[in-house]
Amino acid sequence: AATESADEVALEQALSELDLTQRLTAVGTMLLAFDAQFASAGLDRFDLQDAKLLGFEDVGLLSRSARLISLNVERDRNFQSGIFMKGVVETDRSQWSVDAAWRHLDGEEGYRLEARFGGLDVQEFLGDQATADVKSGSTLELRIVQPFDANGAPKDGLMTATLSGGKLDIGADLQTAMADTVLNFQVFPAKNQIELAPSMLRFSDMQA
Repeated sequence: AATESADEVALEQALSELDLTQRLTAVGTMLLAFDAQFASAGLDRFDLQDAKLLGFEDVGLLSRSARLISLNVERDRNFQSGIFMKGVVETDRSQWSVDAAWRHLDGEEGYRLEARFGGLDVQEFLGDQATADVKSGSTLELRIVQPFDANGAPKDGLMTATLSGGKLDIGADLQTAMADTVLNFQVFPAKNQIELAPSMLRFSDMQA
């Protein structure tokens, strides 16, 4: 039977509260401008280390600050079809790995962002109040495939969240363990909506 864990519900709620259209448009506009500047400067590679990420407190996660430990940006030298990005971000709670590609779509007017964020702490999505009631030992890997039109406006996209198996305590009365779980989302910027597909979750060692 399909069921939802506290991790899943908290993640779904956090995603549903995002202003998708505004934030994805900002991402598309930023990447479009960065890609153009990167090309006009004639650069093949760009490296950045140890920089504070301004405005991170507005992202909506439990951590209120973050630093970019390293960032490497390279142009696609083989096909000149975009840029590749690889980096490490450190927050108050965890360290993330970031791999991304900004691709020019062949035969179409538009772009596609493909990104993977690894090592995220699930507690980041639970918020201050929920962390008093729910304790999760799971980590999260987030994969995003997000198309944009020629002006950087977002189209419908896909997102996959992989939760690692780990301990899950709900209040003082329920302790269990969750197996590895993959959650698939559809992203609809025009409707400011993220839809979570039904998922099968497995638990073990449940004690109450």
